[in-house]
This record gives sequence, structure tokens and C-alpha cells, in this order.
Amino acid sequence: MWDASLAYSQFDADLRLGGQDTALSERMLAVSLGRRLGERWHASVTAAAILGGDLIAPGASPEVGAGFLGALDGSVRLLDEQRLSPSVQVTLGVAAARTHTQPSPTTERAGLTALDARVGITIGKTLFDRVGVHVAARGFAGPVSWDRQPAVSGGDRHHYQLGAGVSVALPQQLRVFAEWSPFGERAVTAGIGLAFGAKPTPPPPAPAEPSNQIIAWGQTVGQQ
Repeated sequence: MWDASLAYSQFDADLRLGGQDTALSERMLAVSLGRRLGERWHASVTAAAILGGDLIAPGASPEVGAGFLGALDGSVRLLDEQRLSPSVQVTLGVAAARTHTQPSPTTERAGLTALDARVGITIGKTLFDRVGVHVAARGFAGPVSWDRQPAVSGGDRHHYQLGAGVSVALPQQLRVFAEWSPFGERAVTAGIGLAFGAKPTPPPPAPAEPSNQIIAWGQTVGQQ
């Protein structure tokens, strides 16, 4: 079975670039296409448009311009959901993002690049046959570089993300989903998904993450 989703996300990351604390926030719109591989495995590819954001560094606070992100994600369900026990799923993903900071009184236009690899675990439970709830924990690492003069590089200060989410199955194999991650790399994601290509089986409670799917610069620029 195939699945596709459209999701909007916003994240806030605490970076350390060039030895200095730097805050980064971005907004994204992502499209994902995934395929279920057997009963337990799932793989997906994501393309996201970075819509903009803000970067706050010592002595400079430029706006972040438009850019793009690409991600590959995979997951495997380790434990099936039972009447009194949840499902357990492990996720793995890689992502790359490229954008730029806008010119400001103290900085020139400069490229902003991030590479990201992350692993996570999602625990979910289905309620009332149509509503899935989940909690998720993810760890990640990868470089972030800002090509200002002089150029600086570094990464995320936390390297983790903790969150919870919900998905609701709708008619015609549609679903809506949302996730809020208030700890570590902070993010909010909401979207709509569609399953097609075969008779659906009950979906896992957790929505496909737009990097792990959305990503997340992971050092982030970019989420299951």
C-alpha cells in the first residue's frame, strides 16, 4: 500500500555555531510519499519548501529566506498493538536542507546548510477504532553551517526531541494528524494524509514524520 501526505510544520532549535549560542526557527510545507513494505516495514521520501524563519545570533538577527529540504525515512514495527498494550515502532531518517539568511544591517546574504541523521521510538495506541495517539522520543546529530563572513559551523545543543501526537482516520482512506514536541528540538506539525493502492490495514497511531520527515533540520532544518 502507498500513502501520501501534505504537512505544515514550524520548529525552533537552539544551535551552537562558531562557539556561540544561536537560535533558529523555520516554517515548512512538506509533501511525502511512502510505501508499506510487508506487514512491519515502511519507507518514505519527503520534499519540503522552507517558507522562511528567523536566526538570532550575537550581533546579528537576520531573517531566513526560502529554501528546500529533502529526507528519506524508514520505520519498523517491533511490537503489534494488543487490547491492553501499545504498538512500538522504531524510526530512522536522514535529511539535508539548504536555505539562506537575508541581508541585514550587520550581515550579508549567506547560505545556511544542515545535514541530519536521527533515530527514534514511537509508542502508540488506538482509541475508538479511528483515533490514534502516540508519544515519541528521537535523537539526532549532524552539522549546520552558516556561510557568513567569517563562516561558522556547529550543531544543535540538545540532540533530542520529545513529543506527542494524534491522528484521526476519515472516510475515503484519509486521515488528519498533528504532533507537538515541546522538549529539546521544539516543533509543531499538522497535516492530512491519504492511503491508496490496496485495501487499507489499520494504520499505526503515529503519523509519518515529515523529517524525521519534517523534519527537522535535525540539527535541524528541518519528523514519526
